[in-house]
Amino acid sequence: MTGKLLEKAHDSLTKATDNQGWTPLHFAALIGNTPIVIQLLDCDKSVAYLRDKNDKKTALHIAASKGHKRVMKELISRCPDCCELVDRKGRNILHYVVENKRFGLEYIIQEHPWLSNILLNGKDNDGNTPLHLLAVSLSIPSHLLLDDRVDFMALNNKKQNTSDIILADDTFSMMMPGQV
Repeated sequence: MTGKLLEKAHDSLTKATDNQGWTPLHFAALIGNTPIVIQLLDCDKSVAYLRDKNDKKTALHIAASKGHKRVMKELISRCPDCCELVDRKGRNILHYVVENKRFGLEYIIQEHPWLSNILLNGKDNDGNTPLHLLAVSLSIPSHLLLDDRVDFMALNNKKQNTSDIILADDTFSMMMPGQV
């Protein structure tokens, strides 16, 4: 049914927005509806590059923040350049994945090495890379620590690298040296 509606209305439905600038693709990404995402992209791939009005988020940002890995996979495989888009705060999809403690980081790093090279060291408006956000949460996956593409010395706008953030954390600094 959705496919037939899209065939007839094409641009008017795929690119229709609400007051916030959300398209049907934004909503499909929000709820993790992969079949609808596929139908919308089959109709018009350019909709993957549309951002909302306020936060400048794409459907991929939304899917990453919700941990909808199948939706992310479809968007990345069909529209790989949309991964490079950042939101109003300068955050890429990896910022969203790690900030919201969602799964998908391993998928992006392992399945799309060219993409992760760009995104791993991407800084937001505060100068934070996805690794800075991981350091704040003290949950840096070991495979990321061993990845030679990651710039561990990258400084944010507060002139902090990931080690500085970890050492400044009260829970970490209160641990006994033998516990680290």
